[in-house]
Amino acid sequence: NYSPERKLRLLSKQSSGIIKKLNNPTFILSTMQIPLLCPFTFHSDAEKKAFAQLLTSLTSPYIAPALEVEFSENETSSRKQLVDVMVVRPYYPRGSIRDEIYKNPRPTDSYSTKYPRSSRGTPLHHKKIRNYGRQILEAMLFLRKKNITVYNLSSSNVLLGLDGPNTVAQLSEIENSLLCKSPATSLENLTLCYESRVDVDALHFGHLLFEMALGH
Repeated sequence: NYSPERKLRLLSKQSSGIIKKLNNPTFILSTMQIPLLCPFTFHSDAEKKAFAQLLTSLTSPYIAPALEVEFSENETSSRKQLVDVMVVRPYYPRGSIRDEIYKNPRPTDSYSTKYPRSSRGTPLHHKKIRNYGRQILEAMLFLRKKNITVYNLSSSNVLLGLDGPNTVAQLSEIENSLLCKSPATSLENLTLCYESRVDVDALHFGHLLFEMALGH
């Protein structure tokens, strides 16, 4: 049996997890350590509150809503405080676009289990690519109007929700862009040489369209 503080420290080391209620997963908890180049210091409660209000205010049909934002401070051996940001979102039973590409029936499995390096996914139907692409663009334009550029767009952080009988693509993990978290190295290596001429979110969107069309 761990104390609540110990449980929080253990949980904060995870990148994501499921919060269960009555044995049914109902929420996603994402945790992230503040990057060194983050424009926020989070030294004051006012700054933490402002960031939480900003993230929870980003409401759009094509953005996965942030329901709650919390912070956890961990003291290191050098006596510096490292801050983890924890964001709670609704649980999406269908998972992400990458889960659909790989036809994964269990989105809660580990990343390496769902997407082994040796396997390739299945291309999506052109109508799905058209619909998901338009919805993702709507989310990106919504964020651009608020001076937020998406630096971490990928098939694994676009979640699939429902609007009545229709599947809707919803952009998630907006906090990664707000906190200036670097994208995956494999994606950054593909786009870095073009970023002086093309907006980074447009490059990542093109990469996502390619993945949906070819399955890898």
